[in-house]
Amino acid sequence: FASKRSEDTKVSMVNMLGQTVMIQTAPRGSEAIMLNIRTLPSGTYRVVMQDSRGMATQQIVVVR
Repeated sequence: FASKRSEDTKVSMVNMLGQTVMIQTAPRGSEAIMLNIRTLPSGTYRVVMQDSRGMATQQIVVVR
């Protein structure tokens, strides 16, 4: 997803059951967002970044 967005970006984490386990907003102009995954159990998740111009996803694996 391009950096320095001109609008807020919704960032969600979704588990493999399709359940949204986290939602945060990256303020416009931000180049990065920190996601606190300390409370998430081990597993595979999709990070979904979305604004009015589109959506991008990235798969991550949490290992404890």
